[in-house]
Amino acid sequence: MQGSASGRRVMGPFVYVRFHFGESRYGGAYDEARLEDWGRWLADRAHAGPDVFAYFNNDVGGHAPRDAARLRNRVKRRLAA
Repeated sequence: MQGSASGRRVMGPFVYVRFHFGESRYGGAYDEARLEDWGRWLADRAHAGPDVFAYFNNDVGGHAPRDAARLRNRVKRRLAA
């Protein structure tokens, strides 16, 4: 949510990212550039060894599962390269 981002820090044996974004309080999809940036960062972490977990908050428009699939595809593509 607006103002609650903690930044990107790796502080343990795995990576956990909680996505909570939207144009409205509980809704909205992530844009391509933002998911591409996160996909690159998460793939780099996964390539270094730790498990990576990413969760998208539910939203009234149903964007969360679609955004999760879009991000997963980006990470998988980068790991396969």
